[in-house]
Amino acid sequence: LTPGPLWGDARTFPAPRSRMGFAPWFRDSASSNSSEDCQDYRSSDAKGSTSTQGITSVASQHRHWSEGTSYKNRPGPTETPEDDGSGNAERGFDYRHNGITREAAAIVSLTRQLLSSMRLTFRQAEKEAGAYGLMHYLKGALAGGLCCALTHGAMCPFDVVKTRIQLEADKFTSGVINAFGQIVKNEGMGALTTGLGATVIGYFVQGWFKFGGVEFFKINFARSLGERRAWKNRIPIYLGAAACAEFIADIFLCPLEATRIRLVSNPEYASGLLTAMPKILAEEGLINGFYSGFAPILLKQIPYTMAKFAVQGWAAEKIYRMFRMDSQKASKSKQLGVSLAAGVLAGVAAAIISHPADTLLSLINKDGAGGTGPILTRLFNLAKETGFVNLCLTGLAARCVMISFLTAAQFGLFDAFMALTGAQKFKFKNPDEKNSDESSKSPKPQPQS
Repeated sequence: LTPGPLWGDARTFPAPRSRMGFAPWFRDSASSNSSEDCQDYRSSDAKGSTSTQGITSVASQHRHWSEGTSYKNRPGPTETPEDDGSGNAERGFDYRHNGITREAAAIVSLTRQLLSSMRLTFRQAEKEAGAYGLMHYLKGALAGGLCCALTHGAMCPFDVVKTRIQLEADKFTSGVINAFGQIVKNEGMGALTTGLGATVIGYFVQGWFKFGGVEFFKINFARSLGERRAWKNRIPIYLGAAACAEFIADIFLCPLEATRIRLVSNPEYASGLLTAMPKILAEEGLINGFYSGFAPILLKQIPYTMAKFAVQGWAAEKIYRMFRMDSQKASKSKQLGVSLAAGVLAGVAAAIISHPADTLLSLINKDGAGGTGPILTRLFNLAKETGFVNLCLTGLAARCVMISFLTAAQFGLFDAFMALTGAQKFKFKNPDEKNSDESSKSPKPQPQS
């Protein structure tokens, strides 16, 4: 039965099933002497009739449906409704005497209007968003994931040495260079790539949420405040956006970071990421195995990321001002140079701020570290055993070198990947400088003769 196209005239939309179990798509008939006539039993009910004529009509209609007979060609009354130009008369039924069909048509019409309104609203939002819409956030997330995976993967040997110094300070006492030599001599070159798979995957996921999240929160915080207030509060915006993004990223990073540290501290524990993670899960469970270091990783990563983005943004702004460059109009090579220089300063600051928590994170994933009990109790025991000075200074030089180059490379690669995708990182703009530039470009009024 095909009364009309589904998304055509709303008045031809099929009605819901009636109380008799069949859709009342048949037309009314004033009178009929044949059981083949498909009269609308609801019309009979409206007149107070409770005869079996309507039930017979429904049964007859059902027989025509089961036989595949089209409604227009079925035997029955010959009169057709008045043609109102809608095409319904040609299809052989009258929607005007079918209350349920009108209700369904109204619902469909309202739904179509709602969907149309939603499409227009989305398009308007994208238009207002300009260059900073959904695609910008996805490009930022992809660029962030790639830059973090590449940089942390490249720094894996250095990270292995740093972690081993933190875990075995009594064994590696002669500095970073000698630690490299000792590890290679005793364990081979392959020991420097321990945990590489966990590092690359973990930091791709973290970079996806961190850089993409910072762009998302930064842009939306700035929009909510307005251009002038956003410029005045740009440092708090950097800090808040970085904290929110890092918290989300750490939820995904923590299991992979715990696996990496387990492999570095005990290279014989498993052959790699795919064998280590199921083994940790089976032996210690989800929380104790993968999230025992969640508190210290938050204490480490959130201050680290807050300092990283805030200092980088502040340093880049100072460099642009020092060389009298416009951050929006500078060439790609100049922007890359500024990102690298500001990234080095940001890396040193972030390394110093986050180093005590980084040392605790390395220690907490060691077997039996901190004794037994809740995570906070174990962390307190470790901090007490290690001492404040050792927490702040053990492995700090190696970490500063590693993080400064790593952070500079991340910001440089992030800008490069963003440029490859056709996007550009959001930057705060001083509205006063913007207005002064526009006024200087506007033509001066000519004196009247």
